[in-house]
Amino acid sequence: MRKIKSLIAVLLVFIMSIGFVGCYNYNDINKITFATTTIFDEDEFGNVVIYIEGVKPYRNANESSDKGRRLIYKGTGKTVLEAIKNVNMASSYKINFTQCRAYIFTEKVAKTGIKKFVDILSRDQEFMQKPYLFVLFDEVENLLKTAEGDEEYLGLYLEDLSLKMKTSPKAVTVTINEYLNNRTSVEKIGLLGALELKEDVGKKRLMLKGGAILKDDIMVYRITENEVFSYNFLNNKVKSATLELSNPLNQNSFITLEILNAKTTTSLTYDNGKYKLNKGLKLNCALSESQDNLILTNENLNYIKAVEAEAIKEKLTTIFKDFKEKNLDIFNINRLFEMRYSENKNDNSIFKNTDLNLDVEVNIKDVSNVKNTY
Repeated sequence: MRKIKSLIAVLLVFIMSIGFVGCYNYNDINKITFATTTIFDEDEFGNVVIYIEGVKPYRNANESSDKGRRLIYKGTGKTVLEAIKNVNMASSYKINFTQCRAYIFTEKVAKTGIKKFVDILSRDQEFMQKPYLFVLFDEVENLLKTAEGDEEYLGLYLEDLSLKMKTSPKAVTVTINEYLNNRTSVEKIGLLGALELKEDVGKKRLMLKGGAILKDDIMVYRITENEVFSYNFLNNKVKSATLELSNPLNQNSFITLEILNAKTTTSLTYDNGKYKLNKGLKLNCALSESQDNLILTNENLNYIKAVEAEAIKEKLTTIFKDFKEKNLDIFNINRLFEMRYSENKNDNSIFKNTDLNLDVEVNIKDVSNVKNTY
């Protein structure tokens, strides 16, 4: 509720600023609906179908409290703008997109291509560059039905979820600006967050789960959470997370390492006809949990660090090989080549002729007064 009130307050400030350049009264507020979420879909004829979730702020001169009402609109047109115009024709309130927090593409649209939807996001000044982009792996109607409780406004919920998961190793969070930069890179590959609806304590809950890989604006692969884990580590996108491994004193129980900070360094070198992608990954961790007895001798600590470093190295090496076979350069190797050699070589030969040289260092910091577990 606090988040919703904050949004409405921002909307009021935005509208009041208009008053500095013209006549302003509270009735102006009541004639605008601010989009918080926009969903892009297609019908069987290839027409654009757009769903808009909006909040209509309301305030009058006799009330000091801010109010807002959730509205859902649907429009169809040959283009995105025509669909929006058709929504405005059917609505008594003008739709404004300056406060939109999330843009969602259906799985159908992602598979056929999102190019015809993307241009307006970069061209029209009403569309900001900070909102997040997602692919929905469910039905639009099911998504809209989940709007209750904390998810009353999907845009606000998705913004909060994305900010919270931004440093998670198992989620993809991408803004419009990030995707527009990636889609015009040498690889023309961009990742978007993936949305799923899952049963949770008797009701559907919206979750950010894995991601979608798009090449030339067409989805070519859905990346799993485990693959995202490796992708984020290799691309220096992990700041905090937890790692689980077997207890050295009891292989049937687990201990948990909490990542306090992580850094991945990157360089590209050429040697004997092969490129080498050099990645140095350094993790500083704290021992957060042990399910069974654990004595923190130097021998046991060194064992834990070595085992976890090897496990991470194996995961990261595997995903690199897998995507090399798929010929999907999600590691920006062509871009690294441009930066290193000041040459644009827009082909697949660099990625195919690149091997991963990986160094993983795991450190365990003493951040707890509890040394051993008995």
